Amino acid sequence: MVFQSSAKRFKTYALLNKSSDLKDHLISIYISAAQFDAPPQYQVTQVCKGIDGASSGTDILDRIFAGMIAIRGNRSCYHMSQDYDPRLSDWGWQVCQQHHLLKRL
Repeated sequence: MVFQSSAKRFKTYALLNKSSDLKDHLISIYISAAQFDAPPQYQVTQVCKGIDGASSGTDILDRIFAGMIAIRGNRSCYHMSQDYDPRLSDWGWQVCQQHHLLKRL
């Protein structure tokens, strides 16, 4: 199954039951990177370097995983629920609201 393959590729502690499990986890990582994108780490830059720095011929999922490793570190296993910060849901809401406001201008 595709989701089990993704769980192995992304080294998740639990099997992924649906594609939205991985998608939601990656969204929380990207929101966190944007929210805390400040010196000295500049997490957005690190994610992009991880994705762009993958060797030629690397498929998209492995590139995305390289971006995740760039800010989460290379672990043997990733506990998706432990990586989630509940404060990020507020940040996601704020970003969404600002995006919609800018579209109206």
